[in-house]
Amino acid sequence: MKGDLVSIKQDSMILYWDHGDRMFSSTKELINGIFMGIAREDSSKEVYEYCKCYTPIRNPCKIAIGDRICYVDETSFFFYNKRRYHEKVNRSHAK
Repeated sequence: MKGDLVSIKQDSMILYWDHGDRMFSSTKELINGIFMGIAREDSSKEVYEYCKCYTPIRNPCKIAIGDRICYVDETSFFFYNKRRYHEKVNRSHAK
């Protein structure tokens, strides 16, 4: 879900795409970020097509790391979603 905390796995390829400029990097350790959505479902269709055709990133997801936006394959990160637990607790207290 958008806004969830994720950790990008070690040795994952990251694509930074800023106004058409592309820069690739790979992670040396786990990096935390915020999940912003799947590239093919939002305004990042150009990024999606580029990744699909020219990189090993087959299903790019938009991740915010600090003040930068990057794209990472969906298999390269873990979700840490505590929202379900909090929703369940809040619903049980609302009764």
